[in-house]
Formats: sequence, C-alpha cells, structure tokens
Amino acid sequence: MLSRFPQPSGCATLCRVSAVPYRFGAGQFPSEPAGLREAIRRYEELGFDFVATGDHVGGPAPFALLTAAAAVSERLRLRTYVLNTSFWNPTLLARAAATLDRFSNGRLELGLGAGTIKTEFDTAGIPWRPPSERIELMKATLLKVRGLLDADDHSPQPVQTPVPTLIGAMSRGGLMVAAEHADIVGFAALRHSDGHPPGTLRAATAEEADEAVDTVRRAAGPRVFESDVLLQTVELGKDPLAGARAFLEREGEPDDPMTFAESPCALFARTAADAAEELERRRERWGFTSITTFAASSDALAAVARELR
Repeated sequence: MLSRFPQPSGCATLCRVSAVPYRFGAGQFPSEPAGLREAIRRYEELGFDFVATGDHVGGPAPFALLTAAAAVSERLRLRTYVLNTSFWNPTLLARAAATLDRFSNGRLELGLGAGTIKTEFDTAGIPWRPPSERIELMKATLLKVRGLLDADDHSPQPVQTPVPTLIGAMSRGGLMVAAEHADIVGFAALRHSDGHPPGTLRAATAEEADEAVDTVRRAAGPRVFESDVLLQTVELGKDPLAGARAFLEREGEPDDPMTFAESPCALFARTAADAAEELERRRERWGFTSITTFAASSDALAAVARELR
C-alpha cells in the first residue's frame, strides 16, 4: 500500500494531477568508495527520493553497495532494482534484506525480477530455465521472503512492517505476479528483441505499454500499488524526435526514432518544463508516479522533478 512509504522531503505540495506525490530515483552509481560517497551526496543535493542498484554478474554486490549508501545518506531510500531471484536462496535473502533494513533504519525497498540475461546464468553456473519457470520461482521467492520478514520470530527483525516489495517485469506472466503481490510494479518499458539472444532488449512502444498497464490494472483490481518506470535516458535541449534520433545514432540502435521518442522508457524534451508536462501526460495514461533513471541522466531528471514539486 502507498501508506507504507514515508512522504519524501520536498513533496509537501501536491502534484498537479492527484494527491499522490511523485518519487524520483537514480541508479547505477560507482562501486569505488570515494565515488560512491560523492554520488550519494550528489543525489541528496539533487533532491532524489531513492537510490537503486541492479544485480548483475560482473557488477558489485547489491546489498553491500546499498549498505555503503545507507552509511552516507540518512534520508535516501534504498532499492534493489532488481534482484535476480535465481541467484538467491529465500532464507538467506530474507536475512540480507532484514539486515539492510535495520542498518538503514527502515529504508529498504526490496525489488525482485526473474532474470533476463542468459550469459549471466551461464557465468554463475545456474541453470537457465524457461520464462514460466523463472517467473514461478520469482513468485515463490517473493512469498517466502515476505513470510519470513513478517514473522515475529525472524532474526534479525526488519524495522519496516512489512518491507515494501517491488516486482520488475516485462512479460505478461511477470506483470501478473506484480499485480497480485507487489507494492511497487516496476515497468521496465522494454521488450525482448525477437531473433536475438536472451537479454537483448528493445524499447517498448506506447501501445505495448498500454497493454502492460491494462494487464496489471485488471489483475490488481482494487488493490493499491505504486507504478514505477525505468527511464533509459532523459535528455533536454532538443525537440523530442531530434533527441531520440541523435540518441539512437549515437548508440547504434536500429529503433525507429518516432517510436523511441514516444516510448515510456525514454524522455526527450526541449526544456525541463516540457519534460514535466510529458511526465504528467504519461501519469494520466499509464499511472507512473515513481520515476527511475541511470546516473548519466540524473541531473536532467532532477531538473524535471523540480518542475513537479
């Protein structure tokens, strides 16, 4: 429920569409101690509400990174976005989650996913299972961990009761799990590229986002949840179509610029005020009130956030 989340500082003024405030977050911060401290302090100065880290082979351990972040900031909430549930034993995951929640004085947001990159499974020596099995494992892990964390005799005890959970998903099956069980539904706004290796992703179209959001709303019924979208990039200073075209050319991506400009996974605008208006339109259409992006786009997103607060 939304009431599980403390209202972030700076959000006392109601946003223009409804009484539910936006929350903004940044991820992909440095794993070196000095760089991490600087990044976390910068995110605080920019007014972000949470920081987020993924769970990838070859990258830093997520709980260690967030524990270090918790030591730098006493305000920012800490999100795993998202843990690959195939990499985790539920009992040990509950222990790690409860420990971080205690050390951060109740700031953990526990995000889980089914895993999408086959090469990471291969590197870790973990069997790559069909999507339906990975999604079922994600659901079972969520329910097991939630049960452990909610138990009065769990040691250590988390500060939050319950610990907020997020499910990040792209498929219908994953979204159904999110709709039925998650406090936060993480819309990656990406899709698997047909004919490419597992983990090769493309931007979801606006119409695909319509379908995904409708799936979640129908499955959730009256249940209250928060909707998060992961923005791959936020760029200001150009017409949206020109910005999308330049980005795709720079990255060597084959996507259609118009489709990419309209996708919920990216935000292009001439000014921060224009970008804020676009976020309001997306909120009306898709319900996104939690907005996450990567470090490279954090300054631009912070400028947009100031227009909405």
